[in-house]
Amino acid sequence: MTMQRIQLFVPEFVPEPLAIDTASDLAGTIRVRVSGEVDLATIDPLVEALAAAVAQRPDLVEVDLADVPFMDSTGVNALVRAHHAAARAGCRLRVVRPHRLVYQVLRTCGLLATLGL
Repeated sequence: MTMQRIQLFVPEFVPEPLAIDTASDLAGTIRVRVSGEVDLATIDPLVEALAAAVAQRPDLVEVDLADVPFMDSTGVNALVRAHHAAARAGCRLRVVRPHRLVYQVLRTCGLLATLGL
């Protein structure tokens, strides 16, 4: 019996970079708009943006997730930590317009009310 070795080509996965835009208005709201997949490979910029927004102590930090088609547990963790940090800073954090798949993840985790959905 002869064994044959087969080599498979598996392309290296390179995640799409996360894009984050932050804007504030005169009403005391900082909007953090996130685009791309949120996972272990892309989480750091989101954590930094949320921390920077909360550090300004606005009335409200609004996190727009309309353009986030995927979020793993690291993204959920970042949102929960930012929510707690906002409460400690005397402000609120609310998620708005989550992509339907991200909404389902947040619903499954029991976080809809916590994150203002």
